[in-house]
Amino acid sequence: MKEIANDPSLRASGSITEVAHKERGTYLTVGSPIKFSDLKPEITGSPLLGEHSEEVLAGLGYAAEDIKRLRESAVI
Repeated sequence: MKEIANDPSLRASGSITEVAHKERGTYLTVGSPIKFSDLKPEITGSPLLGEHSEEVLAGLGYAAEDIKRLRESAVI
């Protein structure tokens, strides 16, 4: 496994990549298996639990006041 993680050609092609995580720090993960000449997808760390709750609720039509009440009530 160490050989794969440190293989320069896999790193250069983006098949193995390092990503930053807000709590976990930097770690190795598999990059995108799909390769296009004009497209290089950005591989990012996973979001924290509830990190995007407000954005999702707003997208579903909840008003800012309702979201604030849900947060204050510890629903989200």
